[in-house]
Amino acid sequence: MFSKAVGTVDATSAELVAFKEACSLFGNSSWVKSKKLILETDCVLIAEWLNRPNSAPTVFRLLVEESLRICSNFSWDIRVVPRCANETTDKLAKSGIGRLAPLVWRSKRNGDSVGFT
Repeated sequence: MFSKAVGTVDATSAELVAFKEACSLFGNSSWVKSKKLILETDCVLIAEWLNRPNSAPTVFRLLVEESLRICSNFSWDIRVVPRCANETTDKLAKSGIGRLAPLVWRSKRNGDSVGFT
């Protein structure tokens, strides 16, 4: 998981920026050759846009396409997870409002994948 200031943007843009950052972090890590990136969201629309980029509204399409371009070099998946089932991530996101320095936490999951949320 990571938390990083993204400026003053709406929640959808913030989550898309977070996905782009997660893809970039993972793509530049040693895990990229042997692990799968699992992206988690509580937004069904974002999951749909990442699976079908042409369905993204024009205002979000560039962020979607940039994330997909970065992710095209490795194995990844996106999962929709209810916010109530992922309280740690929700609290981390809210605590990052006004954060001056990035926070990154890495954890192995299921022995074969690494998740950034």
